[in-house]
Amino acid sequence: MSERTELVRAQRAIEAEEQAILGVLVMLEVGGRQAFLLRLGADGTIHRLGDGSIEKLERDRFIGSVDPDVFREVAGRVSPGLLSWCGQSRSHPAPRGEICDLVIAFKHSDGRERTTAWRYGTHSKWPPEEVLGFVEDVVRATEPWYREQKNQLQMQTRRAEYEWWQFFSVPSA
Repeated sequence: MSERTELVRAQRAIEAEEQAILGVLVMLEVGGRQAFLLRLGADGTIHRLGDGSIEKLERDRFIGSVDPDVFREVAGRVSPGLLSWCGQSRSHPAPRGEICDLVIAFKHSDGRERTTAWRYGTHSKWPPEEVLGFVEDVVRATEPWYREQKNQLQMQTRRAEYEWWQFFSVPSA
């Protein structure tokens, strides 16, 4: 009996490893303009553009790395309900507002990629909560890193402006 239990545990461990997510991709276009892009890897590699806002589109794109715990937090938000939408592309029958195109994709350790795509309006009550909630969680989890990158860019810009003017300063007589 214990051999059977060990065999079942080993099979479950193998299945869990095959199901393990190694990468997450979230893309959102609003009115044909990219509002949000996130590529996040299990090793902490990150590529992010925008904050997903439909009011103001941010064009700042940053590539770098975060603590792998951020990925684990995001992967922990992947629910069976969210995964059940993978393999489907859905369009709202009567979208209201600007057209939104949302794609969510997962790269698994066994090489499989699972994707779900949604087309809806900014004023539509759609996609379902598990989909929109995941997007909100991804934005929230990566927001500290994104804000830090924006702050560093602003500091570099200010420093460059200062150094440029300092170069042209008038020598004292």
